[in-house]
Amino acid sequence: MRFEITWGAGMGALCRDADARLVVIASAPEAAGAVPVLMADGTARAMTPDEFRGAKRATVLPP
Repeated sequence: MRFEITWGAGMGALCRDADARLVVIASAPEAAGAVPVLMADGTARAMTPDEFRGAKRATVLPP
């Protein structure tokens, strides 16, 4: 499985996008109706394609 990662984004307390539990920092292609994701709080889960399309994505921290 190949993940696309937002490199340089803040994780945990460094997440500036929203509540880290709600911010997608990495995702893999949809498989069997689910999108595997890594959230900015370090948890992994599967989202439906609709959930994934509406999810907040991590952004790179400013230098």
